[in-house]
Amino acid sequence: MKLSLQIRAILTITLITISSMLFAQTCPTISNITSSTAVCAGSSISLQVTATSPGGSPLTYAWFKNGSAIPNATNFKYDITNFQQSDADVYFVRVSNACNTPTQSADIRLTLKDKPSITSFSTSPQTICTGSNYTIQVSGNDNGGGTITYQWKKGASIISNANAATYTLSNIQSGDAALYSVTLSNGCGNVTSSDFQLNVNQKPSITVNPNPTNVLCAGATLTLNADVISATSYKWQKDGVDIGNTTKTLTIPSVAASNAGVYTFVATNDCGNSTSGTAQVTIKDKPSITGISAPTNVCAGATASLVATVVPNGDNNLTYAWALNGTAVPNGNGATLVVPNFQAANAGTYSFTVTNSCGSTSSATNNQNVTIQLITTPSIATISNQSVCINTSLLVTTTITNLGSINPTYQWYFNGSAISGQTSSQLNISNIQTNKAGRYFVTVNNGCTPTISSNEFNVTVLDAPTIQTHPTALTETCSATSFSLSVAANNTQSYQWLKNDVAINNATSSSYTIASVASSDAATYKVVVSNSCGNNVTSNAAVLVVKSAPTVQTSASSNTLCVGTSHTLQVSAVTNNGGSLTYQWKKGGVNIANATTASLVLTNLQTSSTGIYTVDVTNSCGTTTSPDYTITVSQAPIITLDPISQALCAGATATFTANVTGSTSVKWQKNGVDVGNTTTTLSLSNIAAANAGSYTLLATNSCGTTTSAVATLTVNNKPTINSLTSSSPVCAGATATITSAVTPNGDNNLTYSWSLNGTAVNGNLPTLSIPNFQSANAGTYALVVTNSCGSTTSSATTTLQLQPTPSVANIADQTVCQGGTLNVAPTYTNVSGGNVTYQWYFEGNLINNQNTAQQLNQ
Repeated sequence: MKLSLQIRAILTITLITISSMLFAQTCPTISNITSSTAVCAGSSISLQVTATSPGGSPLTYAWFKNGSAIPNATNFKYDITNFQQSDADVYFVRVSNACNTPTQSADIRLTLKDKPSITSFSTSPQTICTGSNYTIQVSGNDNGGGTITYQWKKGASIISNANAATYTLSNIQSGDAALYSVTLSNGCGNVTSSDFQLNVNQKPSITVNPNPTNVLCAGATLTLNADVISATSYKWQKDGVDIGNTTKTLTIPSVAASNAGVYTFVATNDCGNSTSGTAQVTIKDKPSITGISAPTNVCAGATASLVATVVPNGDNNLTYAWALNGTAVPNGNGATLVVPNFQAANAGTYSFTVTNSCGSTSSATNNQNVTIQLITTPSIATISNQSVCINTSLLVTTTITNLGSINPTYQWYFNGSAISGQTSSQLNISNIQTNKAGRYFVTVNNGCTPTISSNEFNVTVLDAPTIQTHPTALTETCSATSFSLSVAANNTQSYQWLKNDVAINNATSSSYTIASVASSDAATYKVVVSNSCGNNVTSNAAVLVVKSAPTVQTSASSNTLCVGTSHTLQVSAVTNNGGSLTYQWKKGGVNIANATTASLVLTNLQTSSTGIYTVDVTNSCGTTTSPDYTITVSQAPIITLDPISQALCAGATATFTANVTGSTSVKWQKNGVDVGNTTTTLSLSNIAAANAGSYTLLATNSCGTTTSAVATLTVNNKPTINSLTSSSPVCAGATATITSAVTPNGDNNLTYSWSLNGTAVNGNLPTLSIPNFQSANAGTYALVVTNSCGSTTSSATTTLQLQPTPSVANIADQTVCQGGTLNVAPTYTNVSGGNVTYQWYFEGNLINNQNTAQQLNQ
């Protein structure tokens, strides 16, 4: 209630004060305010108001942005520095005085303007050819900052009168290559573009022209060199046509006439082509010989002239050389060679060589050499005697050397007299009769020497042949001896011996001889006697019977037999007309006693019977030895090394080895069953108990099987700990016993290692005895048992606990009413375990039936 009265008093006072102000003050008057404007980004602007307070009371100011009061903006002006987009807004100010009703200014609208921004400008380098025009262009946004002005720069230098959005370079030259930029300006500032790289290229500049004059010999190498700068490609042209070479050096090996012409080097880049000066290429060649005229035959003492026709092929400075049979001819240095008083030394093959600066050409190259023969005394080859059939034509030709003339004269003679009309190189007498048989010769004249005569030759005029003596009718002989037949006949020119009416090659004389007859020569022989007139007569038959050593018909053989068996060798032979046969068997080339029949019986064969057997078969013409009959006597295999029994640990590798001779196959068995191994070594890796057993090697050949001695494989293993047996807890001072049950697994040589809580304790027997058991002996016991195959640690341990002496907490004296029940529940310690017994006493005497732990009920 009291508080309530105080509040009313304050309100009353406040109302009186306000009422007094309302009647005493006039609100402020604003006479001037900053106009709305656009402000450059980053610049400063001061918003100002001019106001008066009619009553003279102090003025206060509050600036607003977008209708919200601006903190701490309480002065007649409000400054904005670093104007940004966030500052662009609508501002006004409220001016207050004591009238407490503020006067609000008109809105001031501030907008952001900025220096220009570049919206597009070429940033990629451009390469322009000299002489061309190029325009660089920029696009910009004034960003409200007013009209944009432009200023272009080349490098760091201002370009005069370059004040537009584009800058054009006309007739560009290499000096125009530079970095170009443009600066855009407005009322808020300026911005400069990135650099624009302008590269200026020009057409290639040829710095080295090819040699203008080139004269070469055919076959030489033409090399034209040019050099150029600023080219991206180049090529060579001949007579204005590309020739496929795109390097600075044109090389044409072994030039020919087709390579002559005008060559230019054309270099190209993006700005065009440049062509070098011309290179005139002229090809000359060594001279050519079109022909040599010369006589073929020259009489002794005459003059021979040889004339060569030559084409100089571009070089008329020629030299000449003549040679005879490869030797230079003295004074033979002109295109014409004159040989006076022609003799044998001048005859031969003439060659001609002509030379200019490009080389030499010889007539031998194109087979243009000429051969001149000396016409000397002709030589007529000997004419052989002639045989001609009656009523036919006699034709005799001549072979004449050194004739030399193309129009020689001939004359044939018979018995010394010239034959009318026979004046050619061939004698031709038709329908000849026996009266024309006689002596003939021919003469020849070649116009340079006296007439030459041939030799005289006989001409026989033939009639039909006759046989005077026939060959022997029957001949018997052994093979490899000599055999001859002969015949005597008249009017014959040729003989042909026949064997079984078939002509014998090269048997064409009056006799036929076989130096060493064979059985294949046995036949009927005849001879056909004939002459060139087509007449022939056949002799009587002559029979040849050929005897020979026996032929053995039984082929070679090879037999492999077992010891103790029997075998018979049998031979079959043909007598070949040589009479009865005899036999002699041999072993290794040595006669076998009493082995003289066609068969050899071998009984109870032994290894010593092995060998090569042959038999000699004989008749009246000789002995024939049979092919080899090979006997090999084998026995069952022999085992030279037996496998050895082994006792190994499981997981090891067992290897059994045996050696055997004479076997064709071997195999291993385990307990009489094949194990699949067919070598003399059996290797069993990572063996286990299943591998234990009896192993043998069986060796086999065609004569049987031999079994090795038995090798036993025993597979041991590390021991197995079946159990550890103990009693716990153990009373202090008592003897504790831990008994192990162990399976040795094949190796009974066991060692025992006991440990307590991981620490070894004395004890190397299957049973660990611990006398005077104390707390130090309590803990977990483990056992490790070892044999030759390894150690086994018991999977289960046994723990021995010390059984301490029980204690009973003091039992307080008890008071109980007579006739009531006495209940006592003592507190025990160290009474764990299942063998704790209790006994209560009264006045030192045992109380019967009071043997429970917790309660005495008396």
